[in-house]
Amino acid sequence: MPVPDRPVGGVEGIPQQVARGAGWGLRSPGLVPRILDPWPGGETVEWVGRFRIDLLNGRGWPAPPAEIEVRRETVHLKHELVEVAVMPRRSFAVWLAEAAEVAVRPLAAGSVVWALDLGALLLTVGCARYRLTDESRRQVVLLV
Repeated sequence: MPVPDRPVGGVEGIPQQVARGAGWGLRSPGLVPRILDPWPGGETVEWVGRFRIDLLNGRGWPAPPAEIEVRRETVHLKHELVEVAVMPRRSFAVWLAEAAEVAVRPLAAGSVVWALDLGALLLTVGCARYRLTDESRRQVVLLV
């Protein structure tokens, strides 16, 4: 099936910082994430690719970012160039959706733990705990 030059509807409002990887040297040249509506045949197209998530340490200062790679079935998380977790995409998406509505238990995967505290999405890698910036949280929820 041929792929159109442009998306067929859907959400295109992802900030350019995601594509540029500004700041820490993570770059995805030309990547502008898009979620597409169903193809004419009825099959849905899910976004796959990589993006950077900005993290804040316990003092609220910027910390080295993490990188999320979304594949068809899995989500891979890298922090400081080391892959620290692989999660099933569907399970992570369900956890994120539930976390937005009700209090949920933390989600452990690999050597990380995802948690929600007072509306903030937290990521613990080893013994270091980080808070995702609001923009990074929106990107994670939208793209996973």
